[in-house]
Amino acid sequence: ETSSVWYGFDGTDTTAPACRRALTGVARQFAQAGGVLYRALLEDATFCSVLDYIEGRAEPGTRLTIVTRDVSLPWELLYPQRFDADAPDDWPLQPELFWGTRFALETQFLGEGDYASLLKARRQAKATASLNLNPTITVDADQPRKVHDALAAALRAQGPTVEVNADGRNIRDVVVRARTDATLIYLFCHGSPPPSPAAPRPESLELDNGCSVSVDQIDEQRVYRNAPVIFLNACSAGAFSPLSFTGFLRAFRRKKALGLIAPSFPVPTGFAARFGADVVDACFHSPGRSLAGLLLGFRQQHVRRGNPLPLLYAVQCQLDL
Repeated sequence: ETSSVWYGFDGTDTTAPACRRALTGVARQFAQAGGVLYRALLEDATFCSVLDYIEGRAEPGTRLTIVTRDVSLPWELLYPQRFDADAPDDWPLQPELFWGTRFALETQFLGEGDYASLLKARRQAKATASLNLNPTITVDADQPRKVHDALAAALRAQGPTVEVNADGRNIRDVVVRARTDATLIYLFCHGSPPPSPAAPRPESLELDNGCSVSVDQIDEQRVYRNAPVIFLNACSAGAFSPLSFTGFLRAFRRKKALGLIAPSFPVPTGFAARFGADVVDACFHSPGRSLAGLLLGFRQQHVRRGNPLPLLYAVQCQLDL
């Protein structure tokens, strides 16, 4: 039952009993994992003092920037209380305690480009979206493509220039060779299958049937002209699942991208399409708001309706729209 709900769920209706049960189970697993991670961080004296300071002083809605050189954690899932998913009656779930629903979170990685010059270049450029869609990703009635076509039409009607690529070769040109003037690059694709110790391989993205790109194939000498934000929206499908995008973040930053939005774990295909389209649309129509604040608003909106899935999306850049 859960798998069928997971396959078709796009986030628009959480009222069906089977859907509510599935999402409640997911939220409980998130809380348990977030509680374990939070307690593990408390064991480090430095982290303990930082977490105590945040819990004691940071008001809901506070913008938190995590500055790091190497560490990428699912900060959105941090849950400051113990929770047992197998005994939820003993540990009442409080979704408002997730860091992702309390704070506007963003990660800034050190040593990867001149942020000020990138921000200037992006703000001087014409607002342009590059929508890059793996055409093999489908659910009922080709829902992802319909959602993305509607997004393209809505953006064009409101002013921004939009290019749509649904062919692996064209998408590869955008990813590898930086052939775009976009200020926001959206990639709806698969991540590579999880590597095994016996067969290690670089991180890769599945762009089309028989067309993929690995992180070591990115041409870092060909840079983006307008310092785009890249929304790497990799959904779950069969044996494929999203990966840790740290390698791609670094490669894109060396190509003069401003930063990345990406999921930390697998996301249902239908929901990934719908949520991705909503975020991209809002990015072009939210002047003065931070990207981290934008994602916070979406998480709060969905969590109030019982859907914790937006907690899986992270912002890996600092940006006021």
